[in-house]
Amino acid sequence: MKLEVKGVRFRYGNCDILKDIELEANSGEVLAIIGANGAGKSTLIRCINKILKPYTGTVYLDGKELGSFSPQERACMMGYVPQTSVDAFSFNVMETVLLGRKPHINWSVGRRDLEIVNKVLRCMGLTQLTERYLHELSGGEKQKVLIARALAQEPEVLLLDEPTSNLDVRHQLEVMELVRDIACGQGKCVLMVVHDLNLAARFADKIIMLKEGAVYAAGTAEEVLLPDNIKVVYGVESMIVHTELGPYVITIKSSAPEKDPAGNGLRAAAASS
Repeated sequence: MKLEVKGVRFRYGNCDILKDIELEANSGEVLAIIGANGAGKSTLIRCINKILKPYTGTVYLDGKELGSFSPQERACMMGYVPQTSVDAFSFNVMETVLLGRKPHINWSVGRRDLEIVNKVLRCMGLTQLTERYLHELSGGEKQKVLIARALAQEPEVLLLDEPTSNLDVRHQLEVMELVRDIACGQGKCVLMVVHDLNLAARFADKIIMLKEGAVYAAGTAEEVLLPDNIKVVYGVESMIVHTELGPYVITIKSSAPEKDPAGNGLRAAAASS
C-alpha cells in the first residue's frame, strides 16, 4: 500500500494552515510528522483521512484518489487514533476494541469479528484487561486500547496523532515499540504526529518537518534533524549526537527563530520510498 499526498492546501477562512504539502509513505514504514505548535501537523492528519476537506490537493491510496472511496471503504482502509478521546459512554476494553469492527459489520457481530478482536487483544497484550472499563486504565493502557480499536478495522494505513502525549517515559517507549512492530511486523503504513524529536529519530523511517504549514525538510532523521533546521523551525539551539539508535538531539538554549533565506522551502530530499 502506498499513501501519497500531493499539493494539499487547507485554510480556515482566508488563513492558510497547510501549503502545498507533498509526502509519500509505504507499507512497512513509519513516517513521523514533526514541527512546532501550530505548524499544521494535526490538521494534515485530518486532511489525509478526510475529517477535513483540503482546499486543493489530493490524497492517493495505491494511485487511486481517496475521495473516490466511500466513507465505509475508507474506514476499512484507514485507522485513526486522535490526540484526545472523549468517552461519552462507559465501555470496557472488549467493547471498545469491537467498535473498530463497525465498518465491516452489517447486521450483527459475527464469529470472524470476534476472532479478529481477540487476536488484536492478544497481540497488544490486553487480554487480561478485557472486562476493565476505560476510565479504570492508566494512560498507557488506554492508548494501547485506542490503537487496538484502530487495528481491529484491519486498515492498511494507521494515522496516529501524538500517540505518546501525556505518557510517562516507560509507556512512551512501549507505545513507540508497538508502533514500530505494527509497521514492520504487520506491514502497515504508519503516519504519526510526534513532538519528541528523539522518539521520531529512533522509531521513524522518514520524517516530515513542518514550518508554518509548509514542508520545511523531509527525509531520514540524519537528513532532517540538523541544528540549522531545528533552530529555524523551533527557535532552539541544539547539538546532535550520533548513536547506534540514530541521531540524538540535545537542546542547548532557546533563540530567536531564524528566517529561511530560501523562502521556507524544502531543506532535504523529499520523503519517498
